[in-house]
This record gives sequence, C-alpha cells and structure tokens, in this order.
Amino acid sequence: MNNEEIRKIIGQRVKWHRKACALTQAELAAKMGVRRAYISNIEQGQKAISFEKLYELCAFFNIIVSDLFPMTPKDDSEERERIVLEAADVMRTLDTNKLRLIRSIVVGMADCHGVKDSDA
Repeated sequence: MNNEEIRKIIGQRVKWHRKACALTQAELAAKMGVRRAYISNIEQGQKAISFEKLYELCAFFNIIVSDLFPMTPKDDSEERERIVLEAADVMRTLDTNKLRLIRSIVVGMADCHGVKDSDA
C-alpha cells in the first residue's frame, strides 16, 4: 500500500467521523484551528495530516490513531470499513465487562475460522 492509498483511507475515515458528529468541514476546521481547505485536502487524500493535527483530531473525535489507519488488505470493501468504525464507536460507550464479553465472542468466532489467538 503506497502513501497515496493510505492518505485516501485516512481521509475517508476522517470524513466518516466528521459526518458522524454532524459537522461541516468548516466547523471541524474552526475547532482544530485550520482552514477548511486543509480538512478538504485531508478528506480527499490530497494532503497528509501532520502528527500534531492527527493527535488533535483523534482527541476531538475520542478515537485512537489506529482507528484512522488501514489495518486490513486493500481489497476490503467500504462497507466493511463502515461496519468496523460503527462497531468501534458503539464499543467505546460500553463498560469493561461488556467489552470483555464482546472480545471473547470475537476471539471465539476467529477461532472457528482458523485464526489463532495471537492473530485475533
């Protein structure tokens, strides 16, 4: 995966989180102290986001940096990415016991599909 592909995926995920918060590009830009064009360029994959702004963005959306980066092969669909992001958002609202239960279910499902614990 090259830099352009990574920027595009990050941009799609930034856009998804922005829209999930019902913000326009201009509103997000104002909250981050940047111009709207900067947010537009990030979302379109035309510009790489700085580490400082990446950190601010993640703090603003209450997500971790890895939520914005591709973790799966390039051939995964947009639908899969949307489902993963939605599930992560829901899980952030759950208490620790429910998260443990979800983890055990997911690991159990992965085991059924031939994925080892170290891979899950």
